[in-house]
Amino acid sequence: MKDKTNNIDLGILPDLIGYHVRLAQVAIFRDFVAALRDYEMSPTHFGTLVIINNNPGIKQTDLANAIQIDRSTVVPLIDKLESEGMVTRERLTNDRRTNALRITNDGQRLLERLIPLVREHEQKFFNNLTRDEQNQVIRLLDKIY
Repeated sequence: MKDKTNNIDLGILPDLIGYHVRLAQVAIFRDFVAALRDYEMSPTHFGTLVIINNNPGIKQTDLANAIQIDRSTVVPLIDKLESEGMVTRERLTNDRRTNALRITNDGQRLLERLIPLVREHEQKFFNNLTRDEQNQVIRLLDKIY
């Protein structure tokens, strides 16, 4: 099968679900970044802030599991958010090797500005799907992972 835009033979790719999921992910991420361009916020950074906000004191390991990234990748992510004053790390008294993460007041204020923009991005990006279709996509993707 040929790529419609570049006349490139894509071989078996159009038959692969993973290929279509990846294309959708790239399109969603690009639109997300464009919608939040004034904040230089990636979907991973946004998700991290949401999870820390909703789980005060969450451990870095639990955060890594929740957002499905390697524990070694979560460290620079938290370093960046901490340097921007969005989150803090606190050593747990019962386990000095483990950090508890908390969102700062600045982080909460930023999140309050971002959530409506993210909701708007989702509504605009998926406006060609009915609410039932959107729920069906979520259910189907949940079955995959």
